[in-house]
Amino acid sequence: MSTSEQNIENGNVENTENVVKKTRTTKPRAPKKQVATPEKVEDVETVDGTVEGTEDGKEGKEGKGGKNAAKRTFTVLSVSREGKEEEFKGGRYQSKTPAGAARKAATQACKILYGKEPQVAIDIHIKEVTKNHPSSKDYGYHAIRTKDTKDVPFAATAGKISIPFEFSMTLKSLKKEKTPSVEAEKVTSA
Repeated sequence: MSTSEQNIENGNVENTENVVKKTRTTKPRAPKKQVATPEKVEDVETVDGTVEGTEDGKEGKEGKGGKNAAKRTFTVLSVSREGKEEEFKGGRYQSKTPAGAARKAATQACKILYGKEPQVAIDIHIKEVTKNHPSSKDYGYHAIRTKDTKDVPFAATAGKISIPFEFSMTLKSLKKEKTPSVEAEKVTSA
């Protein structure tokens, strides 16, 4: 808004005959173009039982690994240290793999709960909560954070820069131990 228009609105101009008020005219808008949709989308079941969506013969985003693999979403069920349950639940962690999400969640939990402690070992349990995903499995990991100061070089637009890291995180899956079969017990007891 120009100063002359402001003066007219405020009543500061004595002679309004010489002042021309500008008005804006609007053009009628063109109708929106319709976006072409794929004609055919097929679901293909792979050898390992997962379903991949394909579009006109192209590989879908649901495949395992690779750059185009869809990110999955996980949430924290529990965090425990030496058998004692900690107050750290919830959150959304996105990764292609459950181990990647567990690593992110464990890093966050260690940072919040234990600060700069040099060595921390925790058990973390996460659950997949990805929308429209057929499985919502639970995953458990034993995470160990150790003090490990190192600089990691990155190539940036302004040249190479190095980012210091204070800690490193290692994960080990907490697979349920297999119980011996009933037949094996009968053989050993006889």
